[in-house]
Formats: sequence, C-alpha cells, structure tokens
Amino acid sequence: MLSLASVDQLYFSDDGDKSRHLQTIRIQDPDGNIVQLRLYRLDAARKKAPALHHALVYYESLRRTPSMPPLREDFDEAVPIELGLGDQVTIADVGAADIEKAWFRMQANTRFPEGSHHRSAHVMNFPIKIYSDLIVHNFLILRETVMPQFGRVTAALGDRLYDYWRLALPLTSNGKQVDQIMTIAVNQFPGAYRLLS
Repeated sequence: MLSLASVDQLYFSDDGDKSRHLQTIRIQDPDGNIVQLRLYRLDAARKKAPALHHALVYYESLRRTPSMPPLREDFDEAVPIELGLGDQVTIADVGAADIEKAWFRMQANTRFPEGSHHRSAHVMNFPIKIYSDLIVHNFLILRETVMPQFGRVTAALGDRLYDYWRLALPLTSNGKQVDQIMTIAVNQFPGAYRLLS
C-alpha cells in the first residue's frame, strides 16, 4: 500500500540521471495534489523509452527545414500504431492566442479523482487545475521554442498516481508557425494510473 508520503518520496525525487536532466517543473496545490514534468535531453529517450525514441527519429526525418517542425500532413498516423503507441497519442490545437481553449484528447482510461473519465476536453476544463496549468505552460514553451521535448510526467491527483514518459512534438500546418502539438506517452510502470491507498 502506498501513502501519499511514500509516493512523494518515490516518484517526485531526483531519479539520479543528472547528466541528461534539463529541468523540473513541479506544482502542488493546497489539497495535496502534485504534478511534475521532468525534462530530459532528447537522446535519453533511446534508453528510457525506446518506442518514443523511434517516433522522434521518424519525426526528425520529416523536417523540410532545420528551423521549422514537420508539417502535420507529412506525419503518418500509422507510425505510432506500428510502434505500439496508438492509444497513447494526443493532438492539441495550439494556434489560437487563448491556448487554454486547446482541445485535448486524453489517453485511454484516464480517470480523475472524482471518478469521471475524460477522453477529450479543453485544457482549461481539466478537473485538476494544477494539471491544466502545467499543460498550458508546457504548450506555450513548445509553441515558442519550436523544439520537441522528452520528459517524465508524474502526478498524484486525489487517490490516483499517474507516471509516464512523454514525447511532445510541435507540428505546423502552414510551414510558418507551430499550431499543433502531438504528444505520445508510454507508461513508466504497467500499474500507472493505479489507486493510492
């Protein structure tokens, strides 16, 4: 049985990979919910999440210019499926100024603490505000830097633990600006989204 204290110790502490660790963004609310995004160098994906590394190599092969991300129309949606990641792909429209209204399709079987499933929602309507705040902040960075990211998302929300590797891929529909972000996730542990008790 895991308590929130042991979750904090096990999942939110430094995992020892300092050579590839770039940044950690962590938010905690007064109710004890915690969400954290730990960003790593892209080459860390080769060891930590090989399927995501293969998706990243494919993504990079689609670039038409070094300074702009691939066109959305060039990204073959069959590739994540072939890598066994079909249910773990999310695409968000981030072209509008009010990025909080980005429509976001959640991973399969995502259940928030009050027990409801959320398969798709505007980011601002996620039931846990710190989670939506983290996603919006990260989308803004991805839109401005125009660079892919590899990281680990860990969240203790109510009585549930979420822990997954995440590859975020900026895309463009017009070749001029990032207006979509594809994220692909791989659960860190088979029991991710498990209940805490």
